[in-house]
Amino acid sequence: MGSFIEKIRKEQIVNTAIMTIARNGFINTSLEDIARNAEISKGIISYYFKTKDTLICSVINRIMDDLQEEIIEKAAVESTCSGKIAAGITANFDYMAENRQAIVAFVDLWSSISTKDDKHDYNSRVYEKCIGFFKRLIAAGMEKGEFKQVDSGLTASIIQAAIDGMMIQWIFNEQSVDLRRASGGIIHMAERLLR
Repeated sequence: MGSFIEKIRKEQIVNTAIMTIARNGFINTSLEDIARNAEISKGIISYYFKTKDTLICSVINRIMDDLQEEIIEKAAVESTCSGKIAAGITANFDYMAENRQAIVAFVDLWSSISTKDDKHDYNSRVYEKCIGFFKRLIAAGMEKGEFKQVDSGLTASIIQAAIDGMMIQWIFNEQSVDLRRASGGIIHMAERLLR
């Protein structure tokens, strides 16, 4: 029972942190702000998250896990590697459209991990999830003869960079990016890179 309640409490803190950071920005958000919005004491946050970086990493992990779950779910119904890549790209943009607060908080937090080594290690682990999804599908597509021979790591990085670039533009100016058209454009770009 205790671990179930702890899980719910941690989820509440992470959800409140996302909402508060999206509204105020990371720099203008204190643990007191998060505690007040969650209607708990700052001490409870400190009990579950030993440092501010621990809370930041938990928020980023939660957003990334939710996004990855959506990508995998949408790709699973496709039969071809090309279809799975297109579904993965679409899932990224669908998640953005449905979870703007989380994406705003994510981008703000990404640069907020305090130590250089922690940031490097953490970035490598988290980013590998994003790029790894596309890289594995590109390699499988080449093996099956669906795609021409390309550098799977570089091509996956280009696809992910295009998604990230559109996401950042959309965060700064929501009206400047039509997410559906951006998704279609990146799918078209990926097809041209791979065929």
